[in-house]
Amino acid sequence: MRTTFTSISKKIISNFVVCGAVVASFSAATTVGLQAQLASVASVRPTLNLQASLAVPLNLDLSAPDSSSSSSVTADAVADERFNLSGSDANQPPPRRRYGHPQYTDRMHNADGSTKLAVALGGGFGVPVGNSGNVFTTSYGLHGGVGYNFSKQFGIMGEFGYDHFGLQGHVIVDQANYYNSLGIIDPNTGHFADFSGLDANAHVWSFTVNPIYNFYQGETFGAYVTAGGGYYHKAINFTLPQASYYCDPYYGCYPVVQNANFDTHTTNGGGVNGAVGFTFKPSRFNSLKFYTEARYVWSNAKLYPEQGYPSPISTLDNSSNSYMPVTFGIRW
Repeated sequence: MRTTFTSISKKIISNFVVCGAVVASFSAATTVGLQAQLASVASVRPTLNLQASLAVPLNLDLSAPDSSSSSSVTADAVADERFNLSGSDANQPPPRRRYGHPQYTDRMHNADGSTKLAVALGGGFGVPVGNSGNVFTTSYGLHGGVGYNFSKQFGIMGEFGYDHFGLQGHVIVDQANYYNSLGIIDPNTGHFADFSGLDANAHVWSFTVNPIYNFYQGETFGAYVTAGGGYYHKAINFTLPQASYYCDPYYGCYPVVQNANFDTHTTNGGGVNGAVGFTFKPSRFNSLKFYTEARYVWSNAKLYPEQGYPSPISTLDNSSNSYMPVTFGIRW
């Protein structure tokens, strides 16, 4: 029994030794094969030398391939095509679209964007010049107009104006002496009328048609000239203090003194005018503009002396009038 067990043990040990020898032989053969393959690869691909690669200067000329580069001719051609800024016409982007001035088609705008309706409104003062400066004094004025714009440059406007003036002191004194010389009886007192409180004022209504030319128009500032003519109505009023009563619902009626027209001289005539103005546009997104304007007016609305014993005002103001309104306002 023991002999049998010993023989079995020897056989197992012998088989184990044989298997180990086979495994060792296979491992050795595999190792030799891998080494041979690595040696062949190493012979085909050179060992990477980073220091040597950095020492080679960088070739920025993309149009010609670098002789030291390992890239293929096909890769270089693709790179040249990608980075060629000139390129062919087929590879260029479409031409840039160009825009001109907007074209408007609605009823309130012209093709160049200007509004067809023109409106102006302003106020300021008027300065008599020439012979008018010997009769009248500077005072206030109101001006306005409505018109039509044919384009941004050209338009036409119908304008109205009210220019108020005072009278020179010597004119009022001469006119008071004239009234005293007439021996006028005051119906309230039965005595000669007292003209010591005489005062006077004048005004001119004007209705004119004026073409306008905007010779400069920027984003903010602009300038224009205008000229035209029309109808002028002038009135000169002489006033006297007059006592009357004023009735208030809270305090009742009480006496007051106020000037009342005593004598009025009126006349009509034609005239011409010309102006230069400057505009300021606070926003380019709308057509509202502030403007200042200096205008010269010549009017043939003059007085004619009375027959026999003419009044001083009729002899002093019997020639044409000239004055310069200066206006500040807004325009559309």
